[in-house]
Amino acid sequence: MHPIHPTALAGLLAALSTGLPVPLSTPEAGEVARAACGPGERAEGDAFPAPRSKPQPGDLVVSEFMSNPAAVPDAQGEWFELTNTLPWRLDLEGLVISDAGGDLFGLWNGGQGILVGPGASVVLGNNPDPGTNGGVAVDFAYTGFVLANTEDEIRVHTREGVLLDAVEYGADGAWPLEAGRSTGLDPGIDDPGVNDDPAHWCAATAPLPGGDSGSPGTPNEPCP
Repeated sequence: MHPIHPTALAGLLAALSTGLPVPLSTPEAGEVARAACGPGERAEGDAFPAPRSKPQPGDLVVSEFMSNPAAVPDAQGEWFELTNTLPWRLDLEGLVISDAGGDLFGLWNGGQGILVGPGASVVLGNNPDPGTNGGVAVDFAYTGFVLANTEDEIRVHTREGVLLDAVEYGADGAWPLEAGRSTGLDPGIDDPGVNDDPAHWCAATAPLPGGDSGSPGTPNEPCP
């Protein structure tokens, strides 16, 4: 993985208000009290530690991405998935997503937090409407970030520039990039170094409502 380019650091704080938050999935009844706790606090009966205020490298990994939808235009159907590798909740608010070309946006939800449960995933996309994005349930909609069809980067870092994970896919034939099929990480691979290897990724076959294939927000299919 590579550190964020110094020229991008100046834009990180401004990026925190770039994202367009949409409601996350409705929490289960047992999660409501925990979601109301601040960092470092625990609700009565909470089985999981409260989220850390500053996620560390490896706490969160890029686990799936759709860079080239076929059922809808790219401008309406690109998305990617982040998975919490921890055995407790993780708050994503304040993190920044970028690539090597200057695209970036911040995860911001008005200070309410963006909580992801232990081992759970969150889907970020450029269009929150399942009726026009290929049938994908997007948890957080963004602008200012484009996934190129054949070669690009997805870098997840803190506002201070600490890199949590990065995936850099290319057009050299090693990455399983197919139009209309998302590229998913083999289940069980949650190391931010190991998931750099295209051998641990495969093209999805699970059908999406819009006609493409992928498993956003649900466990990935094992790679053959």
